[in-house]
Amino acid sequence: MKPAAYGLESVGDVNLVAGDRLLGEPVTTPHEIAVDWSPQPPAATTVDVSDASMSIAPRAQEESLPAVNVSPGEAGTFVLGFPSGVRVRSLRLADLSIRVGDAIVSLASRADLRAQDPALRLTVSVPDPRGGFAPASYAVPAVSGRAGVTPSSLTGASFEGGVLSLPDVAASRLRIALVTGDPGDFSTAPGASLSRVSAVTARFPTGLTLSDSGGATLWSFPKELPPGSAAQPIDFKPGLKKAVLEAVKSGAPPVVRLKLDAPSSAAMTIRGLRISGALVRAFPGPVRTAIEGSATPLALVKAGDPPLFVDETTTVTADVTVRYDGIRLVRELSDPVPAGASGGIIVGADAARAPLPPDVQVLRTHALARVGLVGRAPEACELSVRFVRPLTGEPLPGEPAVVRLDRANGFGVVWLTQKTPFLASGPVAVAVRATRGRFFWAADARGRPLIQIAVLDPDPPERTISLNGCTLVEDLTPAHRTGVAMTASFRSGATPLFESALFATVDLSDVTFRYAR
Repeated sequence: MKPAAYGLESVGDVNLVAGDRLLGEPVTTPHEIAVDWSPQPPAATTVDVSDASMSIAPRAQEESLPAVNVSPGEAGTFVLGFPSGVRVRSLRLADLSIRVGDAIVSLASRADLRAQDPALRLTVSVPDPRGGFAPASYAVPAVSGRAGVTPSSLTGASFEGGVLSLPDVAASRLRIALVTGDPGDFSTAPGASLSRVSAVTARFPTGLTLSDSGGATLWSFPKELPPGSAAQPIDFKPGLKKAVLEAVKSGAPPVVRLKLDAPSSAAMTIRGLRISGALVRAFPGPVRTAIEGSATPLALVKAGDPPLFVDETTTVTADVTVRYDGIRLVRELSDPVPAGASGGIIVGADAARAPLPPDVQVLRTHALARVGLVGRAPEACELSVRFVRPLTGEPLPGEPAVVRLDRANGFGVVWLTQKTPFLASGPVAVAVRATRGRFFWAADARGRPLIQIAVLDPDPPERTISLNGCTLVEDLTPAHRTGVAMTASFRSGATPLFESALFATVDLSDVTFRYAR
């Protein structure tokens, strides 16, 4: 049973949606609440508990006492003894009677009491904290008040069929008396007799505790939850977080069994049990990625660490900082990188040229900043790249850009930076020669070498940066964004790729994978 992951919670043997449990679920102690947050995602090392709460309303746990100890009290009264911690709900006074002349009259109802001359009252007193017993708390019949002047007093008890019903009186002893007269002038009636009493008592929750699998206390309420009291709210987020976190860090399944218990069996109603949160895999960072006009992998997972895991419970957020380098790719002048095999030319000591399209307005308004060669180095090599006139090969002003390459198997873009960016004033070609080794320059079907061109542009028309095809930012301001949602950019086991026409640096910090539970 995985309550949070499916919006369900467990109470006893019943699984219910939390919103349907407004009326509560009756339980008795000891009661187990299983919190199962498995499966544990790879490399999830911390826990967030957003809600761990419920409320408890007391219910009576009835007990029958077939024989209550009855001892004579002072002045013809009777003292009844009960186990500690119970409330007296009713007393069956099996042989309550009074001697009238030579006759023994049984008393089993309010009517029997009223029928005597003088009329009798059956009173109940509870212990006085100072010693002895306090004045009567209940009487049958109760003392009537005057309409609009004084209220009735000593109410709450009834006597019918030999059963004295009480409003769950908390006491380990009660004093029973047959009296005449009125409050303040009660007199014990002579000749009363009582020896056989049974009782129904009610025990309400006392000394409740909520503990985890290891016995640590998450919550406690040492007092009694008395009848009629408001439901007691319980928030056990800190304790549950600690318990689940200990399981996660120990390598055990993230399962915690909570136990609601009391020294004596207790009954209650649990309402609104809510347990929710997440297992968390965090990358504090920052993780820096330099994007240079082509798809660039996000190196989020270090070598040897578990791969990324994404399922339907996953959400991913991060703080994102973008710094634009003032250079953008000119898409209309840039060729895509071949996905598979491609034809091309081998560049050696003799220069190879690739002309740029003539009459391209962007090259007259924006200075050329970088040139990208699409290809690979079949062996370590050194390349010299410069701009020339297409027909004559005459070098244009500026120093050649030089780059050293290691051997590579796959195609990519080799970017070369122009030391002095310039505006094109006529036809331009890119000339490449290898001063050491060889370079395989990929070409299209017509044999034209593939290139990419980037220009200086302080105000680029396209400002989007995407991650795995999902837009991460659409503008360059603000430079720093917090809590950016990027769940759709991640797939299990896959390395996400940044894509943009911009040359920019992206810093991701506090990258957080949350697996809802």
